[in-house]
Amino acid sequence: MTDAAAPAVRNKIGLGLVSGLGLRSGAIATTIAHDAHHLLVVGADPVDMLAAARAVAAAGGGLAVVRETWRRSCPSRSPG
Repeated sequence: MTDAAAPAVRNKIGLGLVSGLGLRSGAIATTIAHDAHHLLVVGADPVDMLAAARAVAAAGGGLAVVRETWRRSCPSRSPG
């Protein structure tokens, strides 16, 4: 697995690796998920993972993508 990334889920126990995203740097955080609206963060860099999680929290939910100093977020008013 050359593109394995570490996931983190708030309020759930679930550790492992995610592959197939092609994520080699940066991080993605979201509160929008099919089965639960918890904070899910996947990333190749723990600093970027924290920044993405904080961006989603600051927006009150939604999606954030972070890579070093580049950051984009999309707030969502749906649950999460």
